[in-house]
Amino acid sequence: MASKKWKGKLCVYCGKTPATTADHVVARQFFLLDKRDNLPKVPACAPCNSEKSGHETYLTAVLPFGGRHADALSTLQDMVPPRLAKHAKLQATLRRGRERLWRPSEGGVLMPALAIPFDHQRMVALFQQIVRGLAWHHWAVILADGYQVEAGALSREGEAIFSTLIEARCHREVHVDLGDGAFVYDGYQGVDYPELTVWRFTVFGGIELAGDPAAPGATTTTIWGWSARKPTSHEGGCG
Repeated sequence: MASKKWKGKLCVYCGKTPATTADHVVARQFFLLDKRDNLPKVPACAPCNSEKSGHETYLTAVLPFGGRHADALSTLQDMVPPRLAKHAKLQATLRRGRERLWRPSEGGVLMPALAIPFDHQRMVALFQQIVRGLAWHHWAVILADGYQVEAGALSREGEAIFSTLIEARCHREVHVDLGDGAFVYDGYQGVDYPELTVWRFTVFGGIELAGDPAAPGATTTTIWGWSARKPTSHEGGCG
Protein backbone atom coordinates (compact mmCIF):
# COMPACT_ATOMS: atom_id res chain seq x y z
CA MET A 1 0.00 0.00 0.00
CA ALA A 2 1.18 3.51 -0.74
CA SER A 3 1.74 5.85 2.18
CA LYS A 4 -0.66 8.76 2.68
CA LYS A 5 1.98 11.11 1.28
CA TRP A 6 1.77 9.45 -2.14
CA LYS A 7 -1.96 8.66 -2.13
CA GLY A 8 -3.70 9.86 -5.27
CA LYS A 9 -0.44 10.57 -7.11
CA LEU A 10 0.67 9.01 -10.38
CA CYS A 11 3.89 7.07 -10.85
CA VAL A 12 6.43 9.62 -12.10
CA TYR A 13 8.18 7.05 -14.29
CA CYS A 14 5.26 5.98 -16.49
CA GLY A 15 2.93 8.92 -15.75
CA LYS A 16 -0.10 6.64 -15.97
CA THR A 17 -0.41 4.22 -13.06
CA PRO A 18 -1.36 5.19 -9.49
CA ALA A 19 1.65 5.05 -7.21
CA THR A 20 1.91 2.14 -4.81
CA THR A 21 5.22 2.99 -3.19
CA ALA A 22 7.91 5.62 -2.77
CA ASP A 23 11.14 5.25 -4.69
CA HIS A 24 14.57 6.82 -4.22
CA VAL A 25 15.30 8.53 -7.53
CA VAL A 26 19.01 7.89 -6.99
CA ALA A 27 19.38 4.43 -5.45
CA ARG A 28 20.74 4.19 -1.93
CA GLN A 29 23.23 1.58 -3.17
CA PHE A 30 25.23 4.32 -4.91
CA PHE A 31 26.30 5.60 -1.49
CA LEU A 32 28.20 4.36 1.53
CA LEU A 33 26.00 3.48 4.49
CA ASP A 34 26.66 6.73 6.33
CA LYS A 35 25.87 8.93 3.29
CA ARG A 36 22.33 7.88 2.43
CA ASP A 37 20.36 10.66 4.12
CA ASN A 38 18.09 13.13 2.34
CA LEU A 39 17.94 11.32 -0.99
CA PRO A 40 15.07 12.50 -3.24
CA LYS A 41 11.99 10.26 -3.21
CA VAL A 42 9.07 10.13 -5.64
CA PRO A 43 5.82 8.17 -6.07
CA ALA A 44 6.17 5.03 -8.19
CA CYS A 45 4.16 2.03 -9.29
CA ALA A 46 5.36 -1.52 -8.66
CA PRO A 47 6.24 -2.42 -12.30
CA CYS A 48 8.31 0.73 -12.84
CA ASN A 49 9.97 0.32 -9.45
CA SER A 50 10.90 -3.27 -10.28
CA GLU A 51 12.30 -2.36 -13.70
CA LYS A 52 14.36 0.49 -12.25
CA SER A 53 15.66 -1.75 -9.47
CA GLY A 54 17.07 -4.16 -12.04
CA HIS A 55 19.06 -1.41 -13.73
CA GLU A 56 20.25 -0.14 -10.33
CA THR A 57 21.44 -3.59 -9.29
CA TYR A 58 23.58 -3.82 -12.42
CA LEU A 59 24.97 -0.27 -12.41
CA THR A 60 25.78 -0.06 -8.69
CA ALA A 61 27.84 -3.22 -9.12
CA VAL A 62 29.65 -2.06 -12.28
CA LEU A 63 30.08 1.73 -12.20
CA PRO A 64 32.40 1.78 -9.15
CA PHE A 65 35.04 0.02 -11.30
CA GLY A 66 35.35 3.17 -13.42
CA GLY A 67 34.88 5.77 -10.70
CA ARG A 68 37.38 8.41 -9.62
CA HIS A 69 35.74 9.48 -6.36
CA ALA A 70 37.24 8.21 -3.11
CA ASP A 71 33.97 6.48 -2.21
CA ALA A 72 34.13 4.48 -5.44
CA LEU A 73 37.13 2.57 -4.08
CA SER A 74 35.43 1.92 -0.74
CA THR A 75 32.28 0.83 -2.55
CA LEU A 76 34.31 -1.43 -4.82
CA GLN A 77 36.14 -3.06 -1.93
CA ASP A 78 33.33 -3.39 0.62
CA MET A 79 30.00 -3.35 -1.20
CA VAL A 80 30.48 -4.64 -4.73
CA PRO A 81 31.74 -8.17 -3.83
CA PRO A 82 28.55 -9.06 -1.88
CA ARG A 83 26.44 -7.68 -4.74
CA LEU A 84 28.28 -9.74 -7.32
CA ALA A 85 28.06 -12.82 -5.11
CA LYS A 86 24.27 -12.63 -5.49
CA HIS A 87 24.53 -12.40 -9.29
CA ALA A 88 26.71 -15.20 -10.56
CA LYS A 89 25.90 -14.54 -14.23
CA LEU A 90 27.02 -10.90 -14.03
CA GLN A 91 30.12 -11.88 -12.09
CA ALA A 92 31.05 -14.42 -14.77
CA THR A 93 30.43 -11.89 -17.56
CA LEU A 94 32.72 -9.34 -15.93
CA ARG A 95 35.41 -11.93 -15.31
CA ARG A 96 35.37 -13.18 -18.90
CA GLY A 97 35.32 -9.71 -20.43
CA ARG A 98 37.89 -7.94 -18.30
CA GLU A 99 40.98 -6.68 -20.06
CA ARG A 100 44.32 -5.29 -18.94
CA LEU A 101 45.44 -2.17 -20.76
CA TRP A 102 47.78 0.80 -20.45
CA ARG A 103 46.42 4.32 -20.05
CA PRO A 104 48.36 7.62 -19.91
CA SER A 105 48.36 9.35 -16.53
CA GLU A 106 48.03 13.13 -16.11
CA GLY A 107 51.79 13.33 -16.36
CA GLY A 108 51.82 11.34 -19.60
CA VAL A 109 53.25 8.16 -18.02
CA LEU A 110 51.55 4.92 -19.09
CA MET A 111 49.89 3.18 -16.16
CA PRO A 112 48.24 -0.26 -15.99
CA ALA A 113 44.43 -0.24 -15.90
CA LEU A 114 41.58 -2.72 -15.92
CA ALA A 115 38.70 -2.47 -18.40
CA ILE A 116 35.48 -4.41 -17.99
CA PRO A 117 32.53 -4.94 -20.36
CA PHE A 118 29.66 -2.51 -19.90
CA ASP A 119 25.99 -2.66 -20.94
CA HIS A 120 25.47 0.92 -22.12
CA GLN A 121 21.72 0.42 -22.58
CA ARG A 122 21.31 -0.27 -18.86
CA MET A 123 22.82 3.12 -18.12
CA VAL A 124 20.58 4.83 -20.69
CA ALA A 125 17.45 3.20 -19.27
CA LEU A 126 18.24 4.08 -15.66
CA PHE A 127 19.15 7.69 -16.34
CA GLN A 128 16.01 8.15 -18.41
CA GLN A 129 14.09 7.17 -15.29
CA ILE A 130 16.25 9.42 -13.11
CA VAL A 131 15.46 12.36 -15.41
CA ARG A 132 11.74 11.66 -15.01
CA GLY A 133 12.09 11.37 -11.25
CA LEU A 134 14.10 14.55 -10.78
CA ALA A 135 11.83 16.57 -13.09
CA TRP A 136 8.94 15.71 -10.77
CA HIS A 137 10.93 16.07 -7.56
CA HIS A 138 12.22 19.56 -8.34
CA TRP A 139 9.54 21.03 -10.61
CA ALA A 140 6.44 18.81 -10.28
CA VAL A 141 6.67 17.90 -13.98
CA ILE A 142 5.25 14.57 -15.18
CA LEU A 143 6.92 13.40 -18.41
CA ALA A 144 4.23 11.03 -19.66
CA ASP A 145 3.00 10.36 -23.22
CA GLY A 146 3.84 13.15 -25.62
CA TYR A 147 7.33 13.70 -24.23
CA GLN A 148 10.61 12.02 -25.04
CA VAL A 149 13.30 11.46 -22.45
CA GLU A 150 16.84 10.58 -23.47
CA ALA A 151 20.09 9.95 -21.65
CA GLY A 152 23.62 8.85 -22.35
CA ALA A 153 27.20 9.77 -22.97
CA LEU A 154 27.93 12.44 -25.55
CA SER A 155 30.83 13.24 -27.83
CA ARG A 156 32.79 16.40 -27.08
CA GLU A 157 30.79 18.14 -29.79
CA GLY A 158 27.54 17.02 -28.20
CA GLU A 159 28.65 18.20 -24.79
CA ALA A 160 29.53 21.59 -26.28
CA ILE A 161 26.02 21.92 -27.69
CA PHE A 162 24.38 21.12 -24.38
CA SER A 163 26.78 23.38 -22.51
CA THR A 164 25.67 26.19 -24.80
CA LEU A 165 22.05 25.47 -23.88
CA ILE A 166 22.93 25.50 -20.20
CA GLU A 167 24.78 28.79 -20.44
CA ALA A 168 21.74 30.44 -22.04
CA ARG A 169 18.87 31.87 -19.98
CA CYS A 170 16.77 29.10 -18.41
CA HIS A 171 13.65 29.36 -16.31
CA ARG A 172 14.99 27.47 -13.28
CA GLU A 173 18.03 25.43 -12.34
CA VAL A 174 19.18 23.14 -9.55
CA HIS A 175 22.63 22.03 -8.41
CA VAL A 176 22.74 19.05 -6.05
CA ASP A 177 25.59 17.10 -4.46
CA LEU A 178 24.57 13.77 -2.92
CA GLY A 179 26.93 11.74 -0.78
CA ASP A 180 29.78 14.27 -0.68
CA GLY A 181 30.41 14.08 -4.40
CA ALA A 182 29.43 10.46 -5.03
CA PHE A 183 26.48 11.57 -7.20
CA VAL A 184 26.32 15.16 -8.42
CA TYR A 185 23.79 16.63 -10.83
CA ASP A 186 22.80 19.93 -12.39
CA GLY A 187 19.33 20.44 -13.84
CA TYR A 188 18.01 23.21 -16.12
CA GLN A 189 14.40 23.91 -17.09
CA GLY A 190 13.41 25.64 -20.31
CA VAL A 191 11.80 29.05 -20.48
CA ASP A 192 8.89 28.38 -22.81
CA TYR A 193 7.57 25.12 -21.43
CA PRO A 194 8.43 23.26 -18.21
CA GLU A 195 8.89 19.85 -19.81
CA LEU A 196 12.08 20.93 -21.58
CA THR A 197 14.89 19.96 -19.22
CA VAL A 198 18.63 19.32 -19.50
CA TRP A 199 20.59 17.38 -16.88
CA ARG A 200 24.29 16.79 -16.29
CA PHE A 201 25.34 13.91 -13.99
CA THR A 202 28.69 13.03 -12.49
CA VAL A 203 28.81 9.65 -10.75
CA PHE A 204 31.73 8.63 -8.52
CA GLY A 205 33.75 11.64 -9.65
CA GLY A 206 33.37 10.79 -13.34
CA ILE A 207 33.00 7.45 -15.09
CA GLU A 208 35.30 6.54 -17.96
CA LEU A 209 33.41 4.84 -20.79
CA ALA A 210 35.10 3.95 -24.05
CA GLY A 211 34.73 1.76 -27.10
CA ASP A 212 30.92 1.62 -27.23
CA PRO A 213 29.31 2.70 -30.55
CA ALA A 214 26.32 3.94 -28.57
CA ALA A 215 28.64 6.20 -26.54
CA PRO A 216 30.33 8.41 -29.14
CA GLY A 217 33.76 9.87 -28.48
CA ALA A 218 36.85 8.23 -27.08
CA THR A 219 35.96 8.63 -23.41
CA THR A 220 33.47 10.44 -21.26
CA THR A 221 33.21 11.29 -17.59
CA THR A 222 29.77 12.91 -17.64
CA ILE A 223 26.30 11.46 -18.25
CA TRP A 224 23.67 13.72 -19.79
CA GLY A 225 19.90 13.57 -19.81
CA TRP A 226 17.21 15.69 -21.43
CA SER A 227 13.47 15.80 -22.01
CA ALA A 228 11.35 17.53 -24.66
CA ARG A 229 8.00 17.39 -26.39
CA LYS A 230 7.30 14.84 -29.14
CA PRO A 231 7.61 15.55 -32.00
CA THR A 232 10.45 18.02 -31.63
CA SER A 233 9.00 21.48 -31.39
CA HIS A 234 10.54 24.69 -32.71
CA GLU A 235 9.18 26.75 -29.86
CA GLY A 236 11.74 28.11 -27.46
CA GLY A 237 13.99 26.33 -25.04
CA CYS A 238 16.69 27.35 -22.65
CA GLY A 239 17.22 30.65 -24.41
